[in-house]
Amino acid sequence: MGIRSCDLLSLKVRDVTTLDQVFERVQLTQKKTGIEVQFEITPRTQQSIIHWIQEVKLQPSDYLFRSIRRSNQPISYSYYRSIIRSWAEQLGLDCKFGQHDVHEHHYQD
Repeated sequence: MGIRSCDLLSLKVRDVTTLDQVFERVQLTQKKTGIEVQFEITPRTQQSIIHWIQEVKLQPSDYLFRSIRRSNQPISYSYYRSIIRSWAEQLGLDCKFGQHDVHEHHYQD
């Protein structure tokens, strides 16, 4: 089972790191279902997260993906969706977003 976008956006630095090390596995309870899920963070993603935390000077209580406009808030779902859509377009993919099909990707012909 994967992590839902709403749970991804609500991650804080302390949820995925301790000191200067990113966890290999993270366990959290999904907000929507209340189900506890575990996900892995690959070594390459761990390096990217450490670089991001250092570059932006995030503190343990900060959201990992914090809003620039709203103090002490994560980025909005609509902004997250626009980032993913932009990446998909750059890769030549057609991403259709709906409430329940955020991870549905289709290749363009």
